[in-house]
Amino acid sequence: MQRLAHRVILLFLSLFLSSVLSLRSIHTQSFVRNVRSFSTRSTISLSCLSPSTPSTPKASYLQNLKRQSIKLHTSEQLGKKPSSSSPAPPRPPPVITKETLKSWLITSHNVHESFDLRATSLPGLDSKILSMCPKISSDLSTIYGLDAVPSDDLGSGYSEYLKGLDDERWMVHYYNFKFAHFAGGKQIYKMIQLQTGVEGLRFYEEVEGREGVKGMIEKLGEGWKVEEEEVGKSFEWAGKVMRVLME
Repeated sequence: MQRLAHRVILLFLSLFLSSVLSLRSIHTQSFVRNVRSFSTRSTISLSCLSPSTPSTPKASYLQNLKRQSIKLHTSEQLGKKPSSSSPAPPRPPPVITKETLKSWLITSHNVHESFDLRATSLPGLDSKILSMCPKISSDLSTIYGLDAVPSDDLGSGYSEYLKGLDDERWMVHYYNFKFAHFAGGKQIYKMIQLQTGVEGLRFYEEVEGREGVKGMIEKLGEGWKVEEEEVGKSFEWAGKVMRVLME
C-alpha cells in the first residue's frame, strides 16, 4: 500500500508539472512580440545604448509556481536517468472500484466546493468557469442515486486547512487542484472506464475558457510570492485525495 500511495503522489505531481510547463513558451512569445513592436516604433541611436547586459523580464506568478514545483519533482519525473544502474522494480497497477470512485467523487465535490466559494471573493477571477460541483453532483446522482452530496472527513479537513490560508498561499492550492485535473483527466478517466465500466462521467467533460483563467490568475497574482513549502503541501493534500480513488 505504501508503494501504491507513493505512485499515486508521483502521478499527481507529474500531472501538475505538465500543466505549468507550457507557460514558459507563452510568456516568451509575448515578450518577443513586445520587443519587436518597440524596435519598429523607436529610432534610438546606438550612441544612446548602454553597454550593460539587457535585463530579463520579471518572472510571472505562474512561472514562479512552475519553478517551485520543479524543485519538488524527482529525476524520474523530469525525464532524467536514475543514478543507479539497476532498474527500479515494476510497481503494481492501481486498483479502482465503483465504491472508491464514489468516495473520490464525494471528496472531490467537497474540495471543489470550498475552492469555488472562496474564488467568488477574489476580484477578476471567474469562479464559474472551473466550477466542477454541478457536474460531480450529476455523476453521483446518475451512477449512485445520490440526491445530495454528503460531507466526508478528508474533504472537510482539506477545506478547513484552506480557510486558514491567505490569498497568496490559497492560490497555489487552487491552481494545482484545478489544473492538474485537466492535465491528467484523460489518463485517469481511461483507468476508471477500464476498471469500473463507468462511462460518460461529466466530471471529465471539456471546459471551455479554462486557459483564460490562467490569465486571470496571472493578473491577480502580480507581486505575489510562491512559497516552496506551500507548493509541497498542495501536493500532499492532492495526493491524499487521489488515493481515495485508488485504494
